[in-house]
Amino acid sequence: MIVMLNGAFGAGKTTLAQELLRRNPDWMLFDPEEVGLLLWRIGPEPRGDFQNLPAWAPLVVETARVLWATHRRTMVIPMTLTDERNYRTIRKGFEGIVETQHFTLLADPSTLEARLLERGDEPGSWAFQQIERCRVLAEPQFARHLDALKSVQQLAEEIA
Repeated sequence: MIVMLNGAFGAGKTTLAQELLRRNPDWMLFDPEEVGLLLWRIGPEPRGDFQNLPAWAPLVVETARVLWATHRRTMVIPMTLTDERNYRTIRKGFEGIVETQHFTLLADPSTLEARLLERGDEPGSWAFQQIERCRVLAEPQFARHLDALKSVQQLAEEIA
C-alpha cells in the first residue's frame, strides 16, 4: 500500500514517517522532494516551488509506480501537498498503483512556528512563509485529518 503523509512544514511528517518505518522495517520511504530536486538540477526553469513545475506531479506518480513494481513494499510518502490539482493527480495516480491511504497532520500556526524554530528554520524562511498557504489542509478534501499535537506513537497507532 501507499501511506501518504501530508501536512505543513513542521507538522511532523518526517518524524511520523521514521516511526512508521521503525515499526515496519519492510516498508520503504519515498520522498517526492527528491523528484523536485532532480527537476531543478536538470531543467532550465527558475528555482521556485518545484511543485509548480509541470513534470513534478506526473513524475512523482511514475516514480511510485516503478518503486512499487520493483519492490512491492508499502511506501511511506511524506509531502506538503496543498495544490488541489497536484493533490488530485498524485492521489488518483497512487490509487491506480495500489491501495492508498492519505493522512493530513494538522497543527495550529503557533505550534508550526515553534517546531520550525526548534529544527533550525529562521523566521521569514521559506518554510515559515508556507504556514498560511497550508491552512487549506484543514479542508475536507485533504482528510483524513490527524492531530499533530498527539505523540508520534499515538499517530503511528492511528495509522496502523
